[in-house]
Amino acid sequence: MRNLISLMTLALLFVASAAGAQTLPTAPANSTAGQQVERQVEAQGLPTTAAPTAPQGIPRPAQPVTPPTTAAPNYAVQPGGGARQAGAPQVAAPYESTTYSRPVVESRPRDNIKAPPPVLHVHPGINVLFGVAQDHLNRIITPFKKPVIETTSNATTSVKGNVVYVAPDSNAPIGFFIHDAGDQENAISVTMVPAAIPPISVTLDLVGYVPSKDQDVVQVQGNTGVAKGWETDQPFTDTVKSLFKTIADGRVPDGFSFSQVNGATPLMPRCAMGSLHIEPKQVMTGFNIDTVVALVTNLSPIEQDINETGCKGTSVLAVAAWPRTKLGPGQSTELYIAVQAPPADPTDSPRPSLVSGVR
Repeated sequence: MRNLISLMTLALLFVASAAGAQTLPTAPANSTAGQQVERQVEAQGLPTTAAPTAPQGIPRPAQPVTPPTTAAPNYAVQPGGGARQAGAPQVAAPYESTTYSRPVVESRPRDNIKAPPPVLHVHPGINVLFGVAQDHLNRIITPFKKPVIETTSNATTSVKGNVVYVAPDSNAPIGFFIHDAGDQENAISVTMVPAAIPPISVTLDLVGYVPSKDQDVVQVQGNTGVAKGWETDQPFTDTVKSLFKTIADGRVPDGFSFSQVNGATPLMPRCAMGSLHIEPKQVMTGFNIDTVVALVTNLSPIEQDINETGCKGTSVLAVAAWPRTKLGPGQSTELYIAVQAPPADPTDSPRPSLVSGVR
């Protein structure tokens, strides 16, 4: 019986060796047959059960392989709108950055907005739109004596005389209603769009506007006796220089009367200055010398020189421009014109002749 078991064991080992298998007999180890097989294996010097070895050229993993799980993957939102599974390597797509930042919209002036012409003819209640220089001071000349601004804009504004100055603080459009103090019926509606243009100066001509009568009344009543003394206190040339300097300083000469005019006065001589627009605005009357202060605006697209000799007439005494003698497109300046005062009307009453018709 023992010999039969030994022959069976040797036969099994021979078959396994010929097949190249590493598997040992699968008889239970605690059975009698199993114990007999173990003793025969040890007696023959054959190897016992061992862990299988990996084929050559394939490295054994350093960590045990975790079997796949059936749980739902955990996805995390990636910048830029994509999603990836938590723990998965991040691989950038071709021509695409792995980081994303929202583009910043710069507050820069618009490039397609143009500057207005030197003179804009506007109508009450009709909005007019034009470009202004961003981050610069812009000048708007109004037809009002005391312009008042109605706006909700945060732009920096100031009013000097009949001129409104505007300095935009952003590229947001600026809406204005401009009217004269005490007269809200005649209002100008403007929309200014900050743009990449030079500072502008524009005159707003309100079509059909008739100023209130109190704009034509004398604002300063002079004294002809005092004016005569002021005029004759020094030589004529020095008197004219002092007259123009006093006016340029924003003052009225001693004894002179001052009044506002609205584009026309019989004291204004003929002034030919090409494309320069001349509009009388103020009159100061003395004893022998009267002075007209006019607003001169360059309506051409190029720089223009002011030629004082263009104002001619038998009554013209002197002409001077201040503060500019050259005007760029749309720029304005004051023009002082000293003229001979017209002769006073005779005050004597006529007397009938006693001998008229007597032979």
